[in-house]
Parts: sequence; C-alpha cells; structure tokens
Amino acid sequence: MKLSLNHRLQSPGLLTEADTRALLATARSLANGGARPREQGPLKGKNIAVLCSSGQDGLLESSAEALGARVSHLRMDPSQLEGDDSTARMIARLYDAVECESLGAEAALRLQQDIGIPVYAGLTRPDHPLGQVLQGVGEDSRAYVLQAMLVHTIA
Repeated sequence: MKLSLNHRLQSPGLLTEADTRALLATARSLANGGARPREQGPLKGKNIAVLCSSGQDGLLESSAEALGARVSHLRMDPSQLEGDDSTARMIARLYDAVECESLGAEAALRLQQDIGIPVYAGLTRPDHPLGQVLQGVGEDSRAYVLQAMLVHTIA
C-alpha cells in the first residue's frame, strides 16, 4: 500500500473512499493510543526532508516528530531534484520521504518513481487530496490524519 497510496495522494480524484476510510481509521487509532515517547513511535529512525519556500504551517514537522521521525529542512529549490539524478539519489539515501511544497504532482510522481521513496507535493495545501481530507476533519484531528498518512506511506 505504501507507494500506491502515495501515488493516489498525488493525483486529484484518485484518493479512494477506501483510502480515506483507512487513513481515518489509522488516525483514530493513533489518537486513541495516547501519548508515547518519541523513541517508541512508529517512525523512529525515519528521516523526512522538507524542501519548501513558503507557508508550511509546521503540521508535517510536528506530526512526524511526534511519531519519532526526524525532519530536516533543506535549503534548495525542489526543481533542482528534477534534472539532477545524483542529487536526487543522494537525498533518497539520506531520507525516507521528501515533502516538496512547490513541486507539481506529476513531477513528484516522476521523482518518486526515479528515487524509490515517497515524494509528497504540498500535503497540507487545500488543493492536495490529503489537504481535502484534512479540511473535512476537526482542527484537533488534522495532525492524526497526517500521521496516519505518514505511517501508511513510510513506516
């Protein structure tokens, strides 16, 4: 389910009702699991790179870190990954997933296929399929839905 769910997350209209139910069920499970030390989280030892130039609200970072992941902000334009295979391969060796806010969905899918790790493109934007799910839940549940997506795609 890992890369196929991420493929559907990148393509408007392809996130199925079953995908949404699975994400919400996992989010409920995470919410009901209570607080656990980051050292024991399902993303312990995972590294996520964030390449963004603007407005991230910190939801991805805080959600991932709460599950034990490490999040690094890289100062580079995501478009540099598209034409430079060596840089993309190096990032794939260092990170388990990449969030590229300004990278289009098609470019993110191409990059994901090339480097073999999930490449997200603006997860929390309202026009992103996951962003649409996030808009449908309460403010308190947004982090759990995002965590559920991370667990499904990289854990």
